[in-house]
Amino acid sequence: MRFSCILFLFFLFKGIGYGTSIVLATDDWGEAQPSEVISLLEDVTNLLHPNDHSFDSLTIQVGRTQGDPTTLYQPSKSGDTVVHLNTKDRHWCQYAFQFAHEIGHIICRTKQGNEANQWFEESLCEALSLYALEKLSELWATQGSRPRQVAYASEFLTYKKNRILNSFYPDNFQLPSWWKENRNALKRNPYLRKQNIWIAVQLEALIEKSPQTALSAICWLNHEHHDTENISFENYMAAWKNSCPEIGQKEFIHRVMILFGL
Repeated sequence: MRFSCILFLFFLFKGIGYGTSIVLATDDWGEAQPSEVISLLEDVTNLLHPNDHSFDSLTIQVGRTQGDPTTLYQPSKSGDTVVHLNTKDRHWCQYAFQFAHEIGHIICRTKQGNEANQWFEESLCEALSLYALEKLSELWATQGSRPRQVAYASEFLTYKKNRILNSFYPDNFQLPSWWKENRNALKRNPYLRKQNIWIAVQLEALIEKSPQTALSAICWLNHEHHDTENISFENYMAAWKNSCPEIGQKEFIHRVMILFGL
């Protein structure tokens, strides 16, 4: 879907300590002021910044859509990465969850092509959304710049819990056996959101243990091209691990592989 907005109102943001820039492509955020939206997107970006130099020159253009939130494969005419969110007003949990998911795709350097293992990227992005909600709750509770942020902080945790609850997360969920039984269904439809959440819960626990190592490793997920081959998940994981230059990154991926019983 192409971004089409006749009137552009640009608000430039540079994250604290990072050079990533966020530009709002519209001022129509309902009851929310653009400055409030910028503040929330700033917090999410800083929490998920992978400390990769390529992200220091990145500009993310954020607009609104009536469809699903998405990150476009093609940049804008000005070279910006284009993200669409489906939210407005002051539904900060929705902003956070959707934007963190799309930031995940950007970190993964998502590519258009064979989707045999797209379910894993989707689950990984859902994990980053859950992680962002957890950390935003902590951040706004302790460092909220406005009284309403401090008061709102617990809503992020409530939203996270409800996302998991509404996915009907199974009791005593055993990912290795479940994945083996459902791997073909995941290949056919990578956007099974409830199942993505089930996997995300497991992945988030690993990310929590070493966030910066995890984020830096995720940057290498799509480093190798698999557009023309129906690569198995096992080989997809192996290629990801082999692409990473640092031992800590490889160790993180090894733990991910163990989650799936590989």
